[in-house]
Amino acid sequence: MLQELCIRPNIDMFAFQDYQYASQIGNIDTLLGAKQDRVKIALLTSGEDLSAYDGFRKVLYGMSANFSPEEFIDLGNIKGAGVGITEVVDYLSQKGILSIIVSQDSLLPHALLRSFSNSHSALHLSVFDSRLDFSWGKEQKYLADYLFPHYPATLSQLNWLGYQSYFVDPAVLSVMGEHHFETQRVGNLRSNLEEVEPIMRDSDIIAFNISAIGFMDAPDTVFPNPNGFSANEVCQIMRYAGVSDRPAVIGLYGYQPQPGNNNVVTALLLAQMIWYSIEGYYQRKHEFPPQLDQLTRYEVQLPVGQLPVAFFKSTKSERWWFYIGDLSIKSSDLAPELLVSCSYDDYLKACEGDLPNRLFNALNRFD
Repeated sequence: MLQELCIRPNIDMFAFQDYQYASQIGNIDTLLGAKQDRVKIALLTSGEDLSAYDGFRKVLYGMSANFSPEEFIDLGNIKGAGVGITEVVDYLSQKGILSIIVSQDSLLPHALLRSFSNSHSALHLSVFDSRLDFSWGKEQKYLADYLFPHYPATLSQLNWLGYQSYFVDPAVLSVMGEHHFETQRVGNLRSNLEEVEPIMRDSDIIAFNISAIGFMDAPDTVFPNPNGFSANEVCQIMRYAGVSDRPAVIGLYGYQPQPGNNNVVTALLLAQMIWYSIEGYYQRKHEFPPQLDQLTRYEVQLPVGQLPVAFFKSTKSERWWFYIGDLSIKSSDLAPELLVSCSYDDYLKACEGDLPNRLFNALNRFD
């Protein structure tokens, strides 16, 4: 079945050198063959114009390999649009393989969410997008229309990151707030990019709209935009995504080469984003779920309602979590699934008597 869904890329492998991706990347034969246990990461592309990815692949295949032979494979272009993606990602996730997808489809996050419809736990989805549109019952449907109905059965947490206020109806932000979902403006994230890391650490699915990047760094998008993340910033975000232990799939969507553009600019940035995600993957700390015997407990008494909050710091990676359950029991008996990723800055705010938004939203979702 998998072979019927995958169209092999048409790349001249003889045009590359031994140190480059092309010399070490695997394919569908690797996944289905005797070396399938070696595969850790799989690349997929999807969209009506399959030739749109030829330039991107040539750039990616020419990069210096940052993985062992055949641990990273390219499954090529996936047939069947969202349905095909759903089937392939479901297959890969069951094997513990991280999927990285490049797509033209603006509804890719919904297809990725449906890939885990058979999962027994609700999922955390993080979307980087400059727009947050909702139809309010009108005929035209937007991404949010497809995601909201999955709450809370399949989708327990939605993070909408990098939105730009002049594109967003304030009423939609109010709905997000009522569900205690996290929303972050692009300016807020750019001023403190490290705050993206704990969000990535708690995400099962990460989806990044290329339109959230400024036009000068990524002109080939469905909605070209003069403002947005810079190339350096998105590469750092992708490294955070890769180094996080929890994500099962990373999707890059809204890629649409435009006539007259210098298409290599966006293709090169896409390739670099993937390179950084793989670089991060090989630096994972394997702390999901966190091991309680490797955490140091710090308890903080908040002035509002005399609310006690317990923070935990990893002795292995120095990353931080807070606990949203009953604190009356000893640390060794706490439930790891009730630990929520946070930052050192969240801990400092709590010490000053301020309840961080991340903590407030998590506590309300838990209640």
